[in-house]
Amino acid sequence: MHVGFASGMHCLRAWRKCGMTRALAQDRRAGTWFGNVVTFLQEHGWQHEAGVVFRSPNHRIDCMTDEPGHVDHAVRTQWRRMLHARFCAAERRDARALTHWQFNEAQTKKAIQLYQGATAEGKAVMLGAAHSTAFYDKRRFPRASATCRWCRTDVVPCWDHLVWQCLGLSCADLRPDDVPRPGVTRRLGWPEPHETLQTASARLRFMGCVRECVREQLGHDDRGVG
Repeated sequence: MHVGFASGMHCLRAWRKCGMTRALAQDRRAGTWFGNVVTFLQEHGWQHEAGVVFRSPNHRIDCMTDEPGHVDHAVRTQWRRMLHARFCAAERRDARALTHWQFNEAQTKKAIQLYQGATAEGKAVMLGAAHSTAFYDKRRFPRASATCRWCRTDVVPCWDHLVWQCLGLSCADLRPDDVPRPGVTRRLGWPEPHETLQTASARLRFMGCVRECVREQLGHDDRGVG
């Protein structure tokens, strides 16, 4: 977890448990305990409504009466919404692919579980660190080939082709029958909101195998050039 967010959560939890929550909330000046809590929450999309109550666009928390689990969950969810918005605003290939994806709390929770159980290759896929043969060719040569080296068809070997169409990869027989719609599942292997974790894991393992094939071929080419 992000160090700054984790430290803010510890500050929030300790303030709520100290036995003087409401008394300390009378002083929100910079540098005070409550002042640090307010700053942390405001930096993560919360507005101080009054007293010990805060509001975000999607949640409202009362730090005196709400259960600790509810407060923690609401703050974490708001943080994930902010991270998603920042990611989509970035000038990245995978970020542009997610522009139309609406934040889904259940899907994000399942994605966290999927990531925790994934292989190194699977984690890379979910983080957008999986690239195609065409991507690497374009970095090394003036022009990327318009023919897929794996299946020998006249198509640019982009990531979408390699994962969902190419029959020349050694792991092609592991490809799931159902091809996801464009978006986080098709590009990053994220789970669909209503599918089982087992189904999502099988798909991600396949996508990780595709990444491994591309990286192994890249290493082979580099050794050949050397």
